[in-house]
Amino acid sequence: MKFPVLEFFPKLLLCAQQKSFKRQNFQFMQALDNTLPAEPIQERWGEALNAGFLVAPVALLRHQQELGLDAGDLVVALNILGAWWYRDRLPFPSTNTIASRMGVTMRTVQRHLAKLEGLGLIRRLRNQPGSGNGVLVTKYDPDGLVKRLQALGKEAHPRRKLREAPTDGAQQEKSNEFAT
Repeated sequence: MKFPVLEFFPKLLLCAQQKSFKRQNFQFMQALDNTLPAEPIQERWGEALNAGFLVAPVALLRHQQELGLDAGDLVVALNILGAWWYRDRLPFPSTNTIASRMGVTMRTVQRHLAKLEGLGLIRRLRNQPGSGNGVLVTKYDPDGLVKRLQALGKEAHPRRKLREAPTDGAQQEKSNEFAT
């Protein structure tokens, strides 16, 4: 099965990384079952994307309780994922940056990181070279989270109904079959 949305994201991520948010750089997205109208992400969010954006599976939100995550754990995980653009370049947001964004202490962020690590969702790699400036940083390997979400993503959301393409060539009724 081919997923058009997955083909769309590499170009979208490249545009975000290069900060070249122009209408012509975005392709129209199609829902997996082709029942939703296509809409470029830039049209929906506009200038809010100028500061960057995050791509994460909805399974992270839908299964946060099953993953053992409270709200603070989830926000810390999203901060890590937001800094992770390339699979082979692990993110290294500072605890100070995350704490400042969340309005909490660094110690609170450290507790959330310890919990994420204890759950096997991230692995902390301390004293790693940063971005070439000689500073050592803590990098975060989210491979455990990725594997858990891949396993959870194999099961479609119970209220999601995927339609088969019409065999007689008739126009398929456009309706939103996705529940949020």
